Amino acid sequence: MSIDSNVYTRVLRRESHDSRTAPAVVVASLLVILCGGLLVLGIWMIIDERVGDTLAEFLSGRRAAFDVGSVALGAGTILLVLAILLIWLALAPGRRDRRSRTTERLAILVDNGVLADTVADRVAEAEGLDRGNVSVVVGRTQASVHVTPTSGVALNPESVREVAQDTLVAAGFPSTVRVRIAERGVVS
Repeated sequence: MSIDSNVYTRVLRRESHDSRTAPAVVVASLLVILCGGLLVLGIWMIIDERVGDTLAEFLSGRRAAFDVGSVALGAGTILLVLAILLIWLALAPGRRDRRSRTTERLAILVDNGVLADTVADRVAEAEGLDRGNVSVVVGRTQASVHVTPTSGVALNPESVREVAQDTLVAAGFPSTVRVRIAERGVVS
């Protein structure tokens, strides 16, 4: 493997996956605020002993204007939801809607929307349809082609599938293609 292909692999991975910077900054900021608050509380308790006594009475539930159990349950629920969210952010794949490939000389990164537009243009041209009557969605493993034919003109789903597959293969990103042809056509 050449040096260029190592660089290409790293760059393509970076460009095709979402950054985890935003969740990391939020978690770090919350931890800084929590630690800062605990530091201020600790210093305050050293300076004024009554604060420690008041805090101990509050936590024991003797001087509470509200139910301590309800507050603890609410805080626990919020922390549980936050923990589940953070675990999901850490484990989710974080992929962007892009595809990539490399050759010996270059790396190619293509947005799935561009592939979908290319397939739609090619299907509309090959089947003699208006471009607005063809919509395509390209996913990670599959492309879905929806065609609304001109009223009274029959379309062969196999020919549409073949054109879409040939277009994706020519671009270098083969996928399985699903074709759906609308039951009602449009008047041209």
